[in-house]
Amino acid sequence: TANNKSRSVGAANPTFDASYSVFVLADTAASLTGSLTCATMATTSSPAGSYPITCSGQSSTNYAIAYASGTLTVFSFPLTITANNKSRPFGAPNPAFDVSYVGFLGSDGPASLGGALVCTTTATASSPAGPYPITCSGQTSSTYLIAYVAGTLTVTGSSTTTLSSSQNPSTVGTSVTFTATVSPGAATGTVTFKDGASTLGIGTLSGGQATFSTSVLGAGTHSITAVYGGD
Repeated sequence: TANNKSRSVGAANPTFDASYSVFVLADTAASLTGSLTCATMATTSSPAGSYPITCSGQSSTNYAIAYASGTLTVFSFPLTITANNKSRPFGAPNPAFDVSYVGFLGSDGPASLGGALVCTTTATASSPAGPYPITCSGQTSSTYLIAYVAGTLTVTGSSTTTLSSSQNPSTVGTSVTFTATVSPGAATGTVTFKDGASTLGIGTLSGGQATFSTSVLGAGTHSITAVYGGD
C-alpha cells in the first residue's frame, strides 16, 4: 500500500514509499524481486487537491501481489484579503476602496494573484449616516486559499430638511402645497408629510425637493412636518 503524503502547492513531490502486509514467517520486502516504483500525476504546477499515489514493479513466486494506492494531498497557503475601513460625509461620493493582504510567501504580492479585485458597498450618495459593509472579491490563486474579510464604510453627518408652504395662512377648502427641500441635493428617496402625528401623504424627491398638496385641512392651527426617510 502506498503511504499517504502531503506537500504545499509549488513544492517538489516528496519521496514515496509503501507499507507491506502480510509477509509469512521471516519474509520481508527484501524477499521480493524487482524494484518498487511509486508515482503520482501531480507536478510542481498542479493546483491544490488530492492526487493518487500508485506503486508497481515488484514480483514474487510465493505471493500474489496486490497494490493499493495512497493519496498525495497538495495544500494551498491561507491568504486573507481585508477591505480597509473608510469614511465619508453624507451626500459625498464613495471613496476609492482598497485592501490589506496577510499571508504572502517570500516575494509574492498582489501581482502574484490572478483575476481583478473588486470592492463594493451598499451605500449610495443619498444613504443616511451609519455603517455600511465594504465587500471584496475577484482574485484567484493556485497557490493560496483566499479568504475575504469585509470592511466598514462609515457615512458621517446627516441630511437637512426644510419645509415651505404655498399658503400660510390659508382658508378651509383651499389647496395648499407643501415643499420639502432636502440637502445635499443629491438626496433621493421619499419624504413623509405629517400633521402632528398623522401622515398626510408621501412625496418623492426630485432634484432635492418633494411636494405634497392637500385641501382637507380643517380650521385651526396645524403643526406640519416633513420627514426624510433616506434612500
